[in-house]
Amino acid sequence: MIRINLLPTDKKPRKKKKTAQKIPSIVLGIIATFVVSLLASGVGIYLLDKQIKTLKKDKAHKTAKYEELKKQVKDAKEIEDKIKTIEANKKVIEELRANMSVPVKVIDEISKLLPENVWLKSMSLNGPSISIDGVAMTNDDVVVFVNNFKNSKVFKETYLVKSIEVQEKGENVAVRVYNFAITMIVNPVDTGVKS
Repeated sequence: MIRINLLPTDKKPRKKKKTAQKIPSIVLGIIATFVVSLLASGVGIYLLDKQIKTLKKDKAHKTAKYEELKKQVKDAKEIEDKIKTIEANKKVIEELRANMSVPVKVIDEISKLLPENVWLKSMSLNGPSISIDGVAMTNDDVVVFVNNFKNSKVFKETYLVKSIEVQEKGENVAVRVYNFAITMIVNPVDTGVKS
């Protein structure tokens, strides 16, 4: 086996190994500041992330509540529209009830004003306007009928539209009669009609 001597044989002074130099305190301060900054940034990021998650949950909760309230507002609007419709229908029904007795009053008054030799063929009531078609034995009977309307408190603006003499055929006999038409307005004060 071969032996090698690694020890120096000459007695020269050897260089001493350099001892580790101390790191300057400024560098240590910078490193410590950097480490503390990293830790603080990490904690700050963690806290911000936690706050972001909390805000997202809060946003989701508030969005759900907003949608629920939006639906409730829509339901309330539908109910409000239904209430308006019901109130409008109620108003129409009340007007109809108030005007229900008007035709009875009008017909009763016309029957009181009808002379003996006058017959009605048709009568139409359109709001406050009335049109009457009839037959009379003489033109004087038609004039009496029109004057009766003019003197009545239930009617106003009475006009004789026509009075025409015609031949009506009966059983084996032809009779001369007068076909007439009268228009008038029902007086709203005396009957309760709304104009």
